[in-house]
Amino acid sequence: MKPTSVRSEDAIGAGGWRARLDRASSSRWVIGASVAAVYSLVAVLLFWHVWAEHPTSDMQVGGDQWRNVWFLAWTPYAIAHGHNPLFSSFANAPVGVNILSAGGIPLLGLLFAPVTEIWGPVASYNVASTAALALSALAAYALLRRFTAWRPAAFAGGLLYGFAPPVIAQAQGHLNLSFVPLPPLIFLLLHELIVRRQWKPRATGLLLGVLLAAQFLIAPEILLDTVIVGAIAVVVAAIVMRRRAGNDVRWVVRGLAWAGGCSVVLLAYPVWFMLAGPAHVTGKLNLVPQAYRADLIGPLLPDSYQMLTIHGRLLRGADHFATARAENGSYLGITLLAFLLLCLVLLRRHAIVLVAGITGICAFILSLGATLAVYRSPSLGPRGSAGSGFPLPGFVLEHLPVVASAEPVRYSLLVALCAAVVFAYGLTQLRGRLTAHRFGGPITMLAAGVCLLPLVPAAPFVDITYNGTPPYFLSSAVESVPAGSTAVLFPFPSSAAFPPPSIWQAEAHFRFRMVGGSFLVPQGPDHKLAFSGILGYTTDSLTGRTFTEVAGGAIPTETASLRSSMLAEMHAWNVRTVIAVWAYVPQPQAADQFLTWLLGPNSTTAAGAEVWKV
Repeated sequence: MKPTSVRSEDAIGAGGWRARLDRASSSRWVIGASVAAVYSLVAVLLFWHVWAEHPTSDMQVGGDQWRNVWFLAWTPYAIAHGHNPLFSSFANAPVGVNILSAGGIPLLGLLFAPVTEIWGPVASYNVASTAALALSALAAYALLRRFTAWRPAAFAGGLLYGFAPPVIAQAQGHLNLSFVPLPPLIFLLLHELIVRRQWKPRATGLLLGVLLAAQFLIAPEILLDTVIVGAIAVVVAAIVMRRRAGNDVRWVVRGLAWAGGCSVVLLAYPVWFMLAGPAHVTGKLNLVPQAYRADLIGPLLPDSYQMLTIHGRLLRGADHFATARAENGSYLGITLLAFLLLCLVLLRRHAIVLVAGITGICAFILSLGATLAVYRSPSLGPRGSAGSGFPLPGFVLEHLPVVASAEPVRYSLLVALCAAVVFAYGLTQLRGRLTAHRFGGPITMLAAGVCLLPLVPAAPFVDITYNGTPPYFLSSAVESVPAGSTAVLFPFPSSAAFPPPSIWQAEAHFRFRMVGGSFLVPQGPDHKLAFSGILGYTTDSLTGRTFTEVAGGAIPTETASLRSSMLAEMHAWNVRTVIAVWAYVPQPQAADQFLTWLLGPNSTTAAGAEVWKV
């Protein structure tokens, strides 16, 4: 055979292989896009009442959704106008808000900035809340593909994690805690570093450091939980795979060193700013974290966030696990628990099952907090500590700096991730053993459906409301307020106001600085935790208290002392404008009369708001 012919055949063979690789790569992208599309469809269906009505004005009602809307608006505004995105003097004036101490989400504000700029912060919140569920499921799918070649198993595991009870519960207003695609990716890199080792340790470590820093800029508490559970997983893996050669240890140490160095460089300034920057809070960022800890029977009892639930006393009890329904996420369901238990027993010689299973059990124990709660709301002791009960390992964490601020029940997220790993791997093994059976695949998927059915959330979410931004803040009328000046809003921005006026400022593109706002802020010389609003850990201003009373219909006695004190307080804040909206006030005429007595008759009315120059 001529050499040219050999080369020609080699070229044809190489071309054929390249074509096969191209087809395989194209197929992977198509399948991945299909998986992402299904996850996105499920997420949209959950938020259907938002997307079917007015996504630029309607939104989910829950915990801190109003504050998250404000945070999403602040980041792009700060960057565009040369302000520090980690600090804002536009809320809680004149002290300001330390964005990281207050639970801000600067990275999400940056990621969703295009949506914020085009459609507004409420639309940005809705997009981010919906994307949070789909992206979390997709990230888990990527992790699970490491352990199973059967894509349906990875898909089912992605559903389990991305739409797990802890994620669904936090989707009720806690965007920073429902946007959790990074923990699966962090564990994927740990698996790459410890087990797979096809990437160089430096590249793996650097990428891991970037993800750790990114998680800090979304939710430091989730980062803390992920690091603790990740450390447990590393230790468990080292024990299970202890027969590996010594070179593996050096490989892992090098990767972790690169990860630590990268994260230190990236987080040095943000961590310093959070702990010691302007308007920082010292001590606990949550005064009663042990009030939010999982119940021992929480994995067995569904609450009202599940489609298949119970009624009567058991449901009322489940809704009070971890003190609040929006915090409880410990439910797994009897069928899934039975399947996971079978996997741990029958597949105990498989390293991934053993590591994920032991790690998940440890995470569940940590979610129980410092003392055991069994079918009751967690009791509290002095100064917010865990009450009496059987002591648990969480008792140690309760007395550690920084860690003591974390809510134990939020380890349930990592329990769900570990469960997803065992679940997907178990499904793959089950399908493998049924290969010879004609209906092996459908039988396996039926088993997956039986396991996941109890976890299906009640859909669509029903607590949807109009955010209530008055036309004044969306129109050119607001431009009569001097740009960057300080204004007092009525009703006063606080946790007592509904809807909270802080959104009005965000939708007005931060035309003015705002007194109050219901942010976590320092109080007193020792910078202990407070709220800038009226309700919470402190009552912080005469003006705020009085305006809140008036907005609620309790008109105080009009005395010269009250008037002079309130005007002096506003003068100290450099207030230039008072903007009142009567739409959400039960006694608007009485409130108008009080503000006219306080500020004088020289006001203007525009686009549904009454404005006084102070």
